[in-house]
Amino acid sequence: RPEGKGTLLGPNLWGVMGTNSGSNVKAWGGSFARLESAFLIWTEPNMLAFLERPKEIIPFRRGDTSCMNFRGMDREADRLDLLGFLKTLVVAT
Repeated sequence: RPEGKGTLLGPNLWGVMGTNSGSNVKAWGGSFARLESAFLIWTEPNMLAFLERPKEIIPFRRGDTSCMNFRGMDREADRLDLLGFLKTLVVAT
């Protein structure tokens, strides 16, 4: 759904594509500084790279849990499927 805080496990990803990294986490009320400091825009290439190897895109900082325990997705087909789904989550204008 386009509004709301998502679940307690993470931010609402509705409309994440094309946004600045950390902006959805900031709106959700989570720790966003590390994501925001990466200065990324969630484009298709950036999202695919993050989904494959998140710690190479957003480096680990000791004591910071803002990037969850997500280790990435091994299968390219799964990453492409998730990217396709995320691209459908847009606010109608």
